[in-house]
Amino acid sequence: MADDGMALRQQDWLSQAGVALTPLYDQALSFARILHAPQRRKNNGAPYLSHLVQVSGLVLEYGGDEAQAIAALLHDAVEDQAGAFGGAALLRDIIGTRFGPTVLRLVDLCSDCEGAPKPSWAWRKQQHLHRLAAASAYDCLVPACDNLHNLRCINGDLRAGRDPFALLKAGPDAKLRHLSALVQVFEAVALPVAAELRQEMAQLRRLLIELCICWEGQGEDSAGYATP
Repeated sequence: MADDGMALRQQDWLSQAGVALTPLYDQALSFARILHAPQRRKNNGAPYLSHLVQVSGLVLEYGGDEAQAIAALLHDAVEDQAGAFGGAALLRDIIGTRFGPTVLRLVDLCSDCEGAPKPSWAWRKQQHLHRLAAASAYDCLVPACDNLHNLRCINGDLRAGRDPFALLKAGPDAKLRHLSALVQVFEAVALPVAAELRQEMAQLRRLLIELCICWEGQGEDSAGYATP
C-alpha cells in the first residue's frame, strides 16, 4: 500500500523545484494502460492513454508531486472504466490500496459521476463545479490540467478544420460558460495553470468567430447551465 506521506504538505507543494518519480508511478502508468486499453480519444481515435499521459505531464510541469501525477494518470478510471472493472467500489478500493488515499481523493474529485446511464451534462458539470469550488489548490491541480489538455484539443481540431462539438455533449456556448466558471474557481485558489486556461479560452472564442460557428444550439445541454 502506498504511503499517504508521499504527497507534500499542501501549503508547500507549489514551491517545490521538481519531483523524483518512483516505481509507483510506473505501476500507475501500467495500470492506466490496462484500464483504458479499449478506449480511444473521440476526436482522433488515439489510445486514450495519450490524454492521461499528457495531463500527468502538465501536472508535473506545473509543480505537482507524484501523488498528483499518478492521480492524473488515473483521473478518468472510476468515471469511465468502473463498469468494466467490477464496479466503482472495487476500483476505488484498488486505487486506494495500491496508490494511497491522497491519489484516491484526487481521482474522486475528478469524477463527475459513476456508472450508467449518466445524468445530463449540465447537471453533472454543475455538481462537479460545486465540489471543485470547495477544494484546495492542491486538489484542483489535476482537474485544471485535465481541462487545459481537453481545451487544447478542441482548439487544435478547430484549427484543423474539424468540428469537435459534433462529438461532445455540450455546444460552444455551454462549454465556454462552464470553462469560465472553472477558471474562476482555479484563479480563486491561485493556480498558475488558470492563466493558460484563460489564454486557450480566448483562442477558442477567436476560432469560433473566425470559423463562423454558432455558439448556441449545439449539444444536448447547450442551454440550462448556470454558473455560480
